[in-house]
Amino acid sequence: MYSALGLFAALSGKAFGTVLSSPAVVAVLAVLLVALAASLFGAYDIALPSAVQQKLASVRGTGFAGAFGMGLVAGIIAAPCTGPVLAGVLAYVATQRNALLGFWMLFTYAIGMGLLFFVLGATSLRLPRSGPWMETVKSVLGIALVAAAVALVLPMLPRPGMLPASAQSIAATAGALAFLGVLAGALSLSFHGESREKAMKRFGWFGEPRSEKSFRIPWLRDEKVAVQESRASGKPLLIDFFAEWCAACKELDLHTWTDPVVAKEVADRFVPLKIDATEETEENDSLQKKYGVPGLPTVLMMACRDERPPECAVPGEGPTRVTGFLPAPEMLERLRRVQ
Repeated sequence: MYSALGLFAALSGKAFGTVLSSPAVVAVLAVLLVALAASLFGAYDIALPSAVQQKLASVRGTGFAGAFGMGLVAGIIAAPCTGPVLAGVLAYVATQRNALLGFWMLFTYAIGMGLLFFVLGATSLRLPRSGPWMETVKSVLGIALVAAAVALVLPMLPRPGMLPASAQSIAATAGALAFLGVLAGALSLSFHGESREKAMKRFGWFGEPRSEKSFRIPWLRDEKVAVQESRASGKPLLIDFFAEWCAACKELDLHTWTDPVVAKEVADRFVPLKIDATEETEENDSLQKKYGVPGLPTVLMMACRDERPPECAVPGEGPTRVTGFLPAPEMLERLRRVQ
């Protein structure tokens, strides 16, 4: 899939070579790369609609044809993570107007993306847990896109000899600013943190961000215990189906469930249950079938009737069934709609 995209981008660039050689068009492409870098820095997210993600995630199959189909779909589902970098590479390929270069650049990109999965499939290794280190990785990739944008516009910039300062002094100043930016947290801090951390990320202020006391959701892990507690207390049951390999699940944990207002709403008004579907076991398969879980993450909010055995009214499509990542404000709105 990526190789075909690279070939198309290169051929399109060749077809519109005169347009892409225009300084105005190159400047627009450079701005696009910077905008994509901003998404990696955390200013906003690029993602497919959750309904499309769920439909693509339902692709199944066995044998070589099934693996090939799932691989093609995975390239699209990974858009929130790979989209900015991929778009940046495609924009660069289009400006080079070299079909062979476009094909091999994207072929290499695809092999690099799949290498980790080849290793995981052939060994017993596990993916590292998501965490703050991912923000650093995204920031580094964002800086690479900014560097690509600078490379595009470099031929249009004044030569060092035309500037009042020497090339050595310009390089030293740029290096010092980059070093100070790293010290200030340009790579390690997150746009998803508190206001002070966001400001430090944007403007490079020095100092450690003050962390406010976070409110944690008291998740239960046993489905039967949670149903019984919901039935006894009269509180609705909230179930979060997640997996360690699910990127959107990690985003829910990192950006939504840690929000203090959302966490308090869940703890006060719901019986929260987390079901780990990382491993394919009979129990997990049974629970996913029972609650009609098409893919991960899935969050359900429901009432449990006072019957024996206790049963819960599993929601269909609607606000009480969440598939995919939802930011804290939208999740809070759905939580508050549950009576």
